[in-house]
Amino acid sequence: MVLERVNLLRDESGIKSYSAIESACGLGKNIIGRWDTNTPAVDKVCAVADFFGVSVDYLCGRTDEREVNDGSAISRDDRKILDDIRRLNAYDRETVLDLIARELARPAPARVLTLPRSLQAASAGVGVPLEDDAFENITVADTPSARRAAFALPVTGDSMEPLYHDGDVVLVEATPDVEEGEIGVFYIDGRGYLKKRGADCLISLNDKYEPIPLSASSRCFGRVIGVLPIADIYI
Repeated sequence: MVLERVNLLRDESGIKSYSAIESACGLGKNIIGRWDTNTPAVDKVCAVADFFGVSVDYLCGRTDEREVNDGSAISRDDRKILDDIRRLNAYDRETVLDLIARELARPAPARVLTLPRSLQAASAGVGVPLEDDAFENITVADTPSARRAAFALPVTGDSMEPLYHDGDVVLVEATPDVEEGEIGVFYIDGRGYLKKRGADCLISLNDKYEPIPLSASSRCFGRVIGVLPIADIYI
């Protein structure tokens, strides 16, 4: 049905070939002509519908009304999400939809607060470059730990396992330094580290990593006070 509607709209518009439509919509060559035997991807159908100024429902044959319902318009990013879900196998699709349902059913916390989150990660490994003021604000559950924290910081690497893991987001309390044996966020030679403070070096919990010597130019951004649970992040 999609190809039939495309052919009708093409004839009405005086367009002689599919290639002109594909070029205007940013599609690959010889895409539309294969829709008689292959199910088209959602984002491609949306692009063609936008090109002709008709609704996706009309293009798919679900209605004879051509007008686009502005209230049902979706963004390009949303179209990609739908297409990605469609490409999953049945088991993974059910898993994703179940996660969405559970998140939508999850009650909002009674109280929330705004917390800066670094757009860069501190390395639980060999160190990553850091820049000043690279933060975004996120909404989190109002907890005692979140209230103590100056900012949240993503973690990359495995040097602080088993306590902190790659992908964790930790809460950092602003302090000029931490006590020996405490875990903090440090800045050495332009690179950021999540490490345990030693007497004159930074220590990893994973013993495959060597200690990192501290220098006169080393800085401490603060003390790590725990992991920010994913369930506590709302935006």
